[in-house]
Parts: sequence; C-alpha cells; structure tokens
Amino acid sequence: MRLPRLSLLALAALATIGASLAVGATAANADPVYSKGSCVISRTVDNGPGGAQCAGADLSGEKLAEADFRNADLQGASFSGGDVQGAIFTGANLTGADFSGARVVGADFSGAGIVPASIEVPATSPDGAAVTWTASPAGGMTVDGCSIVGAPVESGATFPIGSSGILCTISTSSDKGTASAVIKVTVTAQATATPTIAPLFTDTPAAASSSAGGNSGGTPNWLMIGGFVGGAVVVAGGIAALVVSNRRGRTEAE
Repeated sequence: MRLPRLSLLALAALATIGASLAVGATAANADPVYSKGSCVISRTVDNGPGGAQCAGADLSGEKLAEADFRNADLQGASFSGGDVQGAIFTGANLTGADFSGARVVGADFSGAGIVPASIEVPATSPDGAAVTWTASPAGGMTVDGCSIVGAPVESGATFPIGSSGILCTISTSSDKGTASAVIKVTVTAQATATPTIAPLFTDTPAAASSSAGGNSGGTPNWLMIGGFVGGAVVVAGGIAALVVSNRRGRTEAE
C-alpha cells in the first residue's frame, strides 16, 4: 500500500520531534556535576570522555559523589572537606592535591599515582619473584594496607608466576570510609634452555653402513685391499704369459 504524501510528511515531522526530545533528554542527563571556568566535571554514569582540567581548582566542600575524574588534571586541586564518594580517579594527576577531611568512601584511585597501576618482573626462581612497590598518597590521605583476596600482603612479598591483583585501601583524616586502588602484578616465567635433541640413528646402523658402502676415515678394509692386489698380480701374470708365448712363436717360425 502506498501512503499519501501528507502522511509521509507527518511521519517525518514526528521522527524529527522524537529525535529532538531524545537529544534534550540526553543533554539534561549529561549536566556536569561541577562546572566553573575550564573545570568541567561529568558524572560517571554519563560515560563522558573524562580528562577534566581542574589544576589548582578549589573544590573544598563540594559534593562530587560519583564524579568522573578519569585522566583529569587535578594538580594542586583542593578537595578538603568535600565529598567524592564513588568517584573514579583512574589515570588522574593528583600531584599536590589535598584530600584532607574529604569523604572518599567507594572512590577508585587505581592508576592515579598513589600506588603503581601495574608491576611486571621476571621470575627469579620456580616460586616466582619478590615484588616491591612504594605508596605515594596525596595530601590528607593514608594508604592503610594492601591485600589479595582478604589476605594482607606487603611490599617485598614473593608472587607466583602469572598475574595477581592487589587491592589497597585508602582513607583520609575524616575517617568516613575508605577508597581503593588496584595494583596488577605480573611475574613472567624465565626462558627455558633449548632441549638437547637425541640423534636420529645409533652407532650400529652407522657401522653397518660403513662396512657395506666403504669405510671413510676409519680402519682400512684389508680384505678389499687384498682383493685389488690379487687382481693386479693375476693381470700381470697373464700379460707375462702372453709375451713369452709370442716370442716362442717367432723362434719356431725362423
């Protein structure tokens, strides 16, 4: 069935209106949790690009729960007395930042320089290798400890060959909960020596082949040499007999 031209125009108009409403709704949901000058901070639920430029920003007392600080420049920023619970700081630069008295419960500081994001070392024995790291918490923070599946682990512990995940807990002077940061540890196995390859043949067939097809570089084959010498003697004797026979024939003829 072919729709009238008017119906087609009406459908197109409805589609345009629907798209506009969808864009408006998305824009409303994407409102930043904080915006001042060049410092624009989105919410994690908006799946934005991250990378907020908030170096030196005074965010003291701000409510920044579930904020997206991925790869953000937060050098010298102050979060003192603020609330960043559930925020993500992965890859952020926290040099000189201050979190004194801030609420950080549930925040993720993996890869933000407080502890290494990853460590890779070669195994020094079949048991693995000792792995060391250094914590560098931002101002007002304390790294309370690290563990693997609830078991405490400290720098210098021996880790098995393979990958392990270390969970480190972080708190502030507010004592209002803890944040976390994950270290991925990889211990690589040592390269093994090339295995010795056994010869394809033993000495027995080699000796048999040598005796059957000639002996190169080994003990002389006296039987074969004797055969050659005997043959030469026989040939020489035959030649001598032929010469004598010819001389006798000539004498008789004379």
